[in-house]
Amino acid sequence: MKQPGFIRLATLALLSTLSFFSHSETILRLAYAENSQPVKDALHFLGQQVEEKTGGDIKVQYFPDGQLGGERELVELTQVGVVDITKVSSGLMESFSPEYGVFSLPYLFANVDEYYRVMDNP
Repeated sequence: MKQPGFIRLATLALLSTLSFFSHSETILRLAYAENSQPVKDALHFLGQQVEEKTGGDIKVQYFPDGQLGGERELVELTQVGVVDITKVSSGLMESFSPEYGVFSLPYLFANVDEYYRVMDNP
């Protein structure tokens, strides 16, 4: 036995919620533990660029200076979705994935130009 009234009502309810969510803004949570001005400046510049390039549809909420924990905790919070963007050192990342150890090798690159050449063309 079909219930066309129920199907229409359910479809209308679904469509009305979709239009509600399409106008909401997205907020990205950016957290970092390092307390140095160059890092702060770079991360805030990143946030400004995100907001500018998306026309304000995506906002960035900052959690600076270890408010949410140290680097290890920030990686774990990123893994579970509490934090969207974080900045951590490559040495710490090696404990999560051994492949990151390559960045800790001494004298891996002869100079800065070689580093950028490799990083830009992996």
